[in-house]
Amino acid sequence: MVLLFAVLCGCAVALEPAFKFDWTPPLEVIPHGPPRGVLVSDQFVLTAAHCVTNFEKSVSSDIAVLKLKTKIKMNSKVSPIHLPKDNVYTGMPLVLTGWGATKTGVQSFSVLQVMSTSAIGLNHCKQAFPWLDSSMFCVYVPESSSTVCNGDSGGPAAYNNSVMGIVSFAAKGCLPEYPQGFTNVFAAKNWIENVMEGSERSASGPSLPIPCTLLVLFLVLVLVYPFL
Repeated sequence: MVLLFAVLCGCAVALEPAFKFDWTPPLEVIPHGPPRGVLVSDQFVLTAAHCVTNFEKSVSSDIAVLKLKTKIKMNSKVSPIHLPKDNVYTGMPLVLTGWGATKTGVQSFSVLQVMSTSAIGLNHCKQAFPWLDSSMFCVYVPESSSTVCNGDSGGPAAYNNSVMGIVSFAAKGCLPEYPQGFTNVFAAKNWIENVMEGSERSASGPSLPIPCTLLVLFLVLVLVYPFL
């Protein structure tokens, strides 16, 4: 098993594209219009934190969990995407969707755009964005002319019906020759689940542990029985 893992890791490193970024582009991809996100249950949505709070240029853990006031009715066209079971890996094929700006004249928030890309290694991404940490990852395809752009913030990067990333940033001017940054959903998975579970517990109200509940019932019976 150890040998197999070593061979797989060796292949992954060997397949990383050889490219070098010689400058750090200023960041852009700011929300225009209502925040965008991805549905992960009938009442919870993931989006970029900078869509709902002040934007920080040294982006890290750029993710927020929103709870809808009312639950969404699921149907054949509306259903939640799964949280990832595994971490994103170098070369993972990803499908991005969003309503952001394009260079083809399509008006923002009018037509859902789709593009295919793949994840690159953190070290390669840090050549362009040195401050990046493991809470984020980048996508990049050297020969692609497509990229995320203004208005795509909070949108998903999906793989195998799981949301692997949340659109966070790109180079100013939406230049496709530089990587695009995403929040690593797997890295934030425990936090997401805790937020969702905590909200559900709060909505159902406080409850006594079972031993305490039994004790209360016993005391009630003791006090009330003489009057029956």
